[in-house]
Formats: sequence, C-alpha cells, structure tokens
Amino acid sequence: MRAELLPAAVALVLVALAVPVILAGPGGAALVLALLGLVFACAVIAAMLRMGGSAQSRGLKDSLRSGSFRDARSRALSYLLSRAYRWIRTEPPGDGTLPAAALLRHALTFGLLDRALLLAVIYPLFTMLLFWGTTGQNVILGQTIVISTASPWWTGPLALAVIALIAGGPHYITIGERHMRGTLKSVAGYLDLIAFGVGGTILIYMDFPWFTTSAILAVSFAALWAFSGFLAGVPAMAVATVLALTGPLGLALQSLLPGPAAFFAATVIALVSALVYLIAVDAFRSRNSADTAGALALCIPVAAMIATVIFVPIGETGEWSNAIRIGILVLIVAPVVNAVFDVISFAVTLAFVQRGQQGNAFFWALADIAVALLTFMAAGSTLICTTVALDWLSGTPFIDLEILLDSTWNISRYWWLYLMLFSTLLPSIVHVGITALSLQALTPMRWRENLCARIDAARAGKTWPLVSTPLVLGALWTGCLALVFGAIAGALMVLWNLGLAWSVVWYRQWLELLAFWGGGV
Repeated sequence: MRAELLPAAVALVLVALAVPVILAGPGGAALVLALLGLVFACAVIAAMLRMGGSAQSRGLKDSLRSGSFRDARSRALSYLLSRAYRWIRTEPPGDGTLPAAALLRHALTFGLLDRALLLAVIYPLFTMLLFWGTTGQNVILGQTIVISTASPWWTGPLALAVIALIAGGPHYITIGERHMRGTLKSVAGYLDLIAFGVGGTILIYMDFPWFTTSAILAVSFAALWAFSGFLAGVPAMAVATVLALTGPLGLALQSLLPGPAAFFAATVIALVSALVYLIAVDAFRSRNSADTAGALALCIPVAAMIATVIFVPIGETGEWSNAIRIGILVLIVAPVVNAVFDVISFAVTLAFVQRGQQGNAFFWALADIAVALLTFMAAGSTLICTTVALDWLSGTPFIDLEILLDSTWNISRYWWLYLMLFSTLLPSIVHVGITALSLQALTPMRWRENLCARIDAARAGKTWPLVSTPLVLGALWTGCLALVFGAIAGALMVLWNLGLAWSVVWYRQWLELLAFWGGGV
C-alpha cells in the first residue's frame, strides 16, 4: 500500500467498525473503538503541532531518522525528562548513571509536591465533571448525590467547554498572535479576557448548583495555573480548602452572628487564613527550607479540616450536611492523599526512566508500573482509613462505605472513581507510552525518510502533504501505542483468567476489612 493511501484506509476501517457498533449500542467494542479514535485524533493533533515550528519539525525528523529503538527511546525520554524537570522547577541530576535511590531522592522536591497538589486538586473534580458531562448522569458517592443529572443533556458538554475556555485563556493569545492577520490580530491580546467573559456568562446563565459551579471554576483556574509561576498547587489547595470549610465555619458562627453576617465573617476568616497559609509556605520555600514548606503545604489544610469536623456539629447542619461532607472529602481529603502518593509515583517514574536510559528499558518500565500499582492500592487504603477517622472525629458517618464499596462493582456507573484513584498510574503510563512510540524506529528507514520529505513539503505549503502527513504520523503512532498497550491488556486478560481476579477480590476484601475495623461498615 502506498503511503498516500494509508490515511484513507485508516479512516475507512474506523468508520466501517464504528458504524455497526454505534447502531448496536454501547459495549466493550464501542469503548475500545472510542479510545482508539481519541488516541488517533490526539496523535494527529500532536503531529500537526510538531510540524508547525521549525525547531519542532527538525526534532520530529531527527526522531524519525533514529537508527535503532534504543536511540529513538533515549531521544524521546531525554526531551521528556528535560520538560518534566522544568515543570517541577528542579534541575536535572548531573549524572544519570546514579543508583535509582539517589535519583529518587533528587526528584523528591518541593516543586514536585506543588505540582502534585495541583493535579490532585484538579483530578477528582475533573473526573466527576467528565463523567457528568459525557453521560449526563448524576455523580453519586455512596448514597449522596454530588452532582445532579444534567438537564437538559447538553448542559454537561457545555460545562466541559467552559472549562476549556477558561483554562486555555493565555494560550489563545499565543495562538492568535501567531495565526491572526490584519484587523483580527489586534484582538489577539484580548482573547483570554474574551474567553473568561464567555465562560463566566455561560455559568451565570446556566445557574448550575453551587458545588457544580465551584467544581467547574476550581478545575478551570487550577488548570490555568498549571504552567504559571512557581507556586501553583499550593494556591489551588488554598482555594479548595476555602471552598470546603467556609460553609461549616459560617454555620458555626451563626450562634454568635445573624445569618448573612456569619457567612461574611466566615468568608473573611477563610480568605485571611488562606493568605497566611500561602505566605508561610512561600517564606519557608524562599529560605530553602523545602521540607518545612512541604510539611506546611500538606498539614495546614488537614489541621483546618480536623478542627472543623471536631468543633462543627456536621450531623446537625440539616440540608447543609451532605454538601459539607462531600466538600471536605472531595476538596481536601482526596487531594491531600492523592498528592502524597502521586509524589511517590512521579519521583519513581523520573528515577526509573533515567535508569532505563542506561539499559534494560523494559525492565525499568515494568518496575515503574509495579510501583504505581502498589501506590494505587496504598492510596485506596489510606482514603478508607481517613474516611473512617473522620467518622470517629465528627461523630457522624461521612459516607456509607458499605454501600460505596458494594456499588463500585458497577464499573459503568463508577468509572470516574477508578479514573480518580488511578492518578498514580499516569506517569507510568506516559513512561510506557514513550517506550511504545519508540517502536517507530523498527519500521523501514525508507518509509521514515519519505515521511521526513513529506514534512518538508508540508512546511513548504503543498496541500496534499499538509493534509496527509499528520494522518500518516497519527496512524503510525496510534499503531505503536495500540501494539504495546494491547499486548499489556492481553497479558492482563490471560492473568485474569489464570487467577488474577482473586487479587482484585482480595483487595476489595482488604478495603472492607479496614472499614470494618474502623467501624465504617
């Protein structure tokens, strides 16, 4: 098959497979095809972005011309490592041949904790909104409805669009200044304000419930901070804590002040406390006391939460009771627990990636996945223990763990919860994904040289290469990813049939045992 026909062939196969599945209704095949389609679309977009700039296109061609799998993997991971260390504001280790333990210690920095906190604040809320926005169903935690059913159905996708509008604000300026011409170029500098205005107007007009609106705003602005200054996760954690604790503090102050005055005072106290929290953490960080800054970043929100559940009679707050409990669990407990284990998982991935560059790449990639699975199980156990501890401190059930654990077998209804807990696997998945993409080096060199020539032709403005080359690259990268992750999925299915299912049952029984010991079941 000529390379020119490959995009059309891929599109034809996808359509031929997708149409009967869509007509037949949802199922496992539909999910696999949807995932492949999403991966293919993301790969095509990534190819277009890599082809867009001169430096990026040179790097893409150098990657395609790699002489071996190891060279391609080393080139991709070196780029990834430099970007990862830059994102966590940490200098890469000077010697990548250090033992894994030394590389691990080097990665465990305050910058990593700050970014992990940011992702931990975004992730639980975003997974809920993603489930709600794509299915229209309500988000249930135990017997408590966290986000009500989207009505009408299009309000869910609209909320996701608002998140994209607000979170991408600054990037619209860059894109506008690069691609707009004439009169439109003068508007480019205001595209972020326009995006904020449109997103805010939609939120006001739709009049979502308080928690839904708070979740949309929290995810949007936390994502906006992701590539901003040094402190990103700590401010996000401060905002989440203010949102979670202002309500119960206002209810507690109602015994001293009239209703509106109590909530105004609670808001002022919460905002001032959050400002002191930010100043304290930044002061210790600036003095190179990173350990103290990290401890404060985690302990102050937890201490505020413990004081709230002890001194505020949550069980006596009437209609506010469910909102308070869910707010504390989703905005404080889940982010703090996820952040701790995400730091471990991210640091292990950084260390094992560097060790893998010296040899035994697949061994270190599999070891990375094994550690990620262990941190996933530890995070689930910690969440159960923390919830039981909150039950004990507050004197009221925070959530019915028995119903929650029973209902989680319904994966189609609770996939968002699994997705939330699997955040510890994200860096390991990226590690394996880079290894998978490096398989492109095993294709014939003449094919890859042909792709390089097409990239040059596309940059010269020739229409057909401009259209076809991203599709060919997208198909190549999707095939590499599907091959590796398909093999992993197949191996897991074999292990499942050989008895791996018992490990899942054992883990569930372990969680139930933890809840039973603590009195949560």
